[in-house]
Amino acid sequence: EMLRSGGPLLKTADLSTMIDGTAPYLANIFQDFLASLDEKERHTIDKVLPKRGGRRFYINLAGTPTKPIVIEITQPPNLGTMSENDVKKQGIMGIDVPLDSLLALAESKTLGNVLRMMGQFGRPRQILNILRIAWMFAPLLRLGYGGLKGIYRKLAAQF
Repeated sequence: EMLRSGGPLLKTADLSTMIDGTAPYLANIFQDFLASLDEKERHTIDKVLPKRGGRRFYINLAGTPTKPIVIEITQPPNLGTMSENDVKKQGIMGIDVPLDSLLALAESKTLGNVLRMMGQFGRPRQILNILRIAWMFAPLLRLGYGGLKGIYRKLAAQF
């Protein structure tokens, strides 16, 4: 709902400063989240999010003035923005998400809108990057459905 109602604003507003300011809050939320995990869940999170140095990827809201959002998979996760040139120079993998397709999907999760979104990812580089990003989170699958649901609930409780 929030994404849908803010669509026109998202197309014209540069959210880079707001995104860059989230790092301290994200660190606090993450620490509280870690404290809520049991040993098995914590071990899995440690595999996905290494304590020292992690992998990075970006999500670019194409068609907006917001710089690409760079996410570093480490403890705590780091979120910030970077210019498109810097992203390319550093060889950070990522995906470009057309805002219009994202808003259409938020508006109505019809098969047509899902296919439209998937069509935007049809470029081979996009598909490969989506698979690489998904693979970073593969250790979570070992927890099974119940374990994933439990981690989701614990993370959602922080918000």
